[in-house]
Amino acid sequence: MQTQDSTAPAPSARRIATSQDARGLVVEVLAALETLDRTLSKETELMGSGRIHDALALVETKQSAAAVYMRLLTSVKANAIALARFAPEGVDAMKIRHGAFSRALHLNQTVIATVKSVSETLVRSLQSELNATRSLSVYGPGARAETHGPSTAPIALSVRL
Repeated sequence: MQTQDSTAPAPSARRIATSQDARGLVVEVLAALETLDRTLSKETELMGSGRIHDALALVETKQSAAAVYMRLLTSVKANAIALARFAPEGVDAMKIRHGAFSRALHLNQTVIATVKSVSETLVRSLQSELNATRSLSVYGPGARAETHGPSTAPIALSVRL
């Protein structure tokens, strides 16, 4: 697997003139998509198992892989005719691989939305329980005055994912 050098010319500046150039671009795109897919799958797995902090550590890696893929995709779009002429099997392979990636991306977004929803529900439930224990009930049967004991100490929560 090759890594992109930040000082290298942008892939979109490349012009496909031979079948070797076309096959090279296809290989790069498929490798970049594989890297992005692996990172996304790892994030999905970590989020799904509740290891949110570990999943958030992958953000920079995911953004970097996505940036490489997007730059290569720009090059693919700019050279679509040449790719279809010089490497039609590569174009088909990219379409198939991109379809699989789209399904993985949809799963990732679903898992993240679920984790967010569960987290928000937990925070709201905790807030409701804490507020319920501090409310006064001084009128009617079972009336009691609020006491300030160790069980009513404030709690700090971080709601940022």
